[in-house]
Amino acid sequence: MTQSTVRLLLIDDDPIFCMGLRAACQQYPDLQVVAEAQTAEAALAILEPQRAVNDNSLPNISADHVIDVAVLELGMASLNAPKSRLHSTTDPAIAFCQSLMTNDPNLGILLLTSIRDNTQLQAAQQVGVQGYCPKGVAIETMITAIRLIANGQTVWENFSSDGLSTQTQSPITGLSRWSRWRHKLGCSGLQQIDETLAEVTTQLPNPYDVERGDPMAVLNWLMITGHRRELLAARWIVSQLLPASVRTQAPATEETKSTPNPPPNEPLTPKEWLVVRSNSSLTYQAPVLATEVKSVLFDVTFAKLQSGLINLTGSPLEIDILRLTQKRELICLILQQFEQMLNELGFSQVEFDQLSDKSPTMLVDIWKASVTNFLGKYYTLQVGTQEIEVVPVLLRDAVIVQTSILDKIPLVPDLVAHLLFQVPLIVDNTSCLVGSPEAMQRAEAILQNLVIQMANAVIQPLLNHFADVEELKQKYYDRRLLSTRELEKFRNNLSWKYRVDQYFGEPKEIFESLYTLRVFGERGIQKQEIYSPRNEELKKLSGVQLAVSLVLETRDAVAPRVRATISFLGSGVVYLLTQVVGRGIGLIGRGILQGIGNSLQENRVNKKNGRQP
Repeated sequence: MTQSTVRLLLIDDDPIFCMGLRAACQQYPDLQVVAEAQTAEAALAILEPQRAVNDNSLPNISADHVIDVAVLELGMASLNAPKSRLHSTTDPAIAFCQSLMTNDPNLGILLLTSIRDNTQLQAAQQVGVQGYCPKGVAIETMITAIRLIANGQTVWENFSSDGLSTQTQSPITGLSRWSRWRHKLGCSGLQQIDETLAEVTTQLPNPYDVERGDPMAVLNWLMITGHRRELLAARWIVSQLLPASVRTQAPATEETKSTPNPPPNEPLTPKEWLVVRSNSSLTYQAPVLATEVKSVLFDVTFAKLQSGLINLTGSPLEIDILRLTQKRELICLILQQFEQMLNELGFSQVEFDQLSDKSPTMLVDIWKASVTNFLGKYYTLQVGTQEIEVVPVLLRDAVIVQTSILDKIPLVPDLVAHLLFQVPLIVDNTSCLVGSPEAMQRAEAILQNLVIQMANAVIQPLLNHFADVEELKQKYYDRRLLSTRELEKFRNNLSWKYRVDQYFGEPKEIFESLYTLRVFGERGIQKQEIYSPRNEELKKLSGVQLAVSLVLETRDAVAPRVRATISFLGSGVVYLLTQVVGRGIGLIGRGILQGIGNSLQENRVNKKNGRQP
């Protein structure tokens, strides 16, 4: 390699994984992701200029346009390269690797894959693939492998022919009869669970139907995902019943290969930024090392982005107007910007006492960078007869956005101090050390609320200035909100939400000493209320907000007494009706009945006396 930057081509049909890998590579100045391909045909088309140069059918191209390393997922479902370019082989994945190397002998190939088939990996190694890393490997290990391959070396440290020969041996060799019976029974159970998992996975509803809130689709999604979780838990339990010597040889399903889930009560493993888990309800069962808190926190937040991002808060959010892929892209971008900001603060040696003063400026900087990177610095729109640069127009609303959204994002200085200076977080008036499960859960909630609100701040000026521009509708908007009527209804709902929150919601939360956070739940974006002292804000209330707090205080003071008075009066009325009026009516009725009885008895006696001779 004579050039300093390694240019990468990502070949993977998982867009979320590619997004995470691109974000990870952007942290290293010597790596640059220049293209992505989700099919073999797309990858070959991207590499076509390099193949033409090698065939002398095109003049040499600039070194800045040469791809150095292709990062390939060997198990892509759509891996069907054009037949004319593939060598004759029974395995299309291996044939595709051969085609890549034939088209450009200088191209390095790294298999970053969930495939665990030893035979297929050995075949890839034999045809000349330079490297292999399993998905979920530490980022530093993956980056090192890319650099070595770019320099012409091979990286198969975790996979060798010797390892293959031992792994392909029968795992039950040398086991007792009881252990062999357990192994046979366990493998049979795992096979049945795997078949059921595959069948259940095919029954998942269309993500768009779930995203738009279709009741039947949401209900089916909840039931099927719950069934899948039960099957995954059952699979882990069955695998633990296998003999210890063959437990690692248990076959893994495609589900567990591509999205590995930790067994119950197992602490989260750090450095899994690229592994997107199917279980969004990740919990912290054990303390996390202080040096790993930030990476684990960002990893878990990134993993929860596949929860669907359905708004379940009961109030509209600006990001509701975006399609699902655009939402994820924007939130991932904001996560990246916030992590970069933390790194810059660490390098600049900011003092702890300066965080409160610098927090508003930091949020505005993140907002500006997110707007620019999400839309593109030079993105222009045709409005009427004019071409307008979008980003400068949006950035002029910085003061409005800061006042309405950014300044109201809670506990940002506390989160930054916790991650940079390892300051304990206060959770329900209890000081929680860095890495403790309580502190990790609270930090995760604060971070997720920050990125959601920052995403709303990015979209708000876009709706204010260019809401009804067709180009934006086609590129970013959800299909439910394409019509002008639905769009205006959505904007009006947002406007009313801010008015109600400003005059009623905020003073109520301040008076009750709590914050309402938006977090990524198991089904989507949900609300979470947390306690936090807000006495200073309470003292600054004025006007309508102060009146609302006084009304709440008056209600709290008067309501118990009024309820007690009404209860007492009600008891008195009940006593009068039952004990006085009721008894009086009872006595009157009793007297009437007795009188009727006496008169009847006298009539009988008179008649009897009248018949006597």
